[in-house]
Amino acid sequence: CDLSGEDFSNSLDKLLYTQFDSKTIWPDSLPQDFDPQQIIDQNRNPGLGVRSLHEQGITGKGINIGIVDQALLTGHTEYKDRLKMYKDFNAPGGMSMHGPAVASIALGSTVGVAPEANLYYVSYDHEKSGETLAPYIEGLTYLLDLNKLLPEEDKLDVISISRGWMPDSPGAAELEALIDRAKEEGVFVVTVSIRYNYSMDFTGTSREPLSNPDDRSAYRPGMFFANDYRFGGTIYKRALMVPMDFRATASPTGTEDYVNYINGGLSWATPYLAGVYALARQVKPDITPEEFYTLAMETSSDIPYTDGFGKEYTLYNLIDPPALIAALQNQ
Repeated sequence: CDLSGEDFSNSLDKLLYTQFDSKTIWPDSLPQDFDPQQIIDQNRNPGLGVRSLHEQGITGKGINIGIVDQALLTGHTEYKDRLKMYKDFNAPGGMSMHGPAVASIALGSTVGVAPEANLYYVSYDHEKSGETLAPYIEGLTYLLDLNKLLPEEDKLDVISISRGWMPDSPGAAELEALIDRAKEEGVFVVTVSIRYNYSMDFTGTSREPLSNPDDRSAYRPGMFFANDYRFGGTIYKRALMVPMDFRATASPTGTEDYVNYINGGLSWATPYLAGVYALARQVKPDITPEEFYTLAMETSSDIPYTDGFGKEYTLYNLIDPPALIAALQNQ
């Protein structure tokens, strides 16, 4: 939007919690500490030491990631050169903010956890996605059937689906049966409801605005879960924590555009975890999802923090990708 006529000179606290993109037109009257381009650049960093792994050549190269999600801007510079397949079940001309975000978080060239992994993408009909699991069943079936036809070096290693459900949701049994099929075929399927299909769980974190994404001490419970966390939600002591909030991702507004999201929900955490698995799979090609999760939990760490009311808490099990990869290398 065009904000050129506004005066934000005294609005730093609000601006730090504002979503914006590359096409936002800013006024000259911005607080000294608010540099929109710098914030986008900083939040493109997947954080937690992931780029230090890229410098070592651990980039997900040779690993194949499937995604079932909303329409994708296929030409975005973050992933266009590694998009190996795109199947679109949408109505013609469909576009969304969700698709470019999840693809770039998993494997974007500057945003992604696994920036040299390949992408196989199925786009579903967004109009139906909130009512039924049918689009995810259709998309996952398509990817698994395709996988049988691919040569060995192109076969899928992991599929990311940013969707959750309850066990009694219509279609849940069919979708979970497909995930069991994927297990038998050697494909790890990461979903928001991963606990229903694997002996594992994860949730998402936030962090302090303007903080360095590599600074572990800056991480906090995700915005969607902060109140549950305060009041003792048991999931947080047994779930792996992965980055979720304050992420800049590929934007649907243009092939070189980015958008800065304040909170992403587990939709953003899911492809992040899939990306870390891709890195682990590059280092140890025969790693299983269970081995990966066990090692991720063993190498995670607990982070003390103080909330806005001065009360002290602990952020449990924050993933540590360099420690995870080092443990794999030392096996």
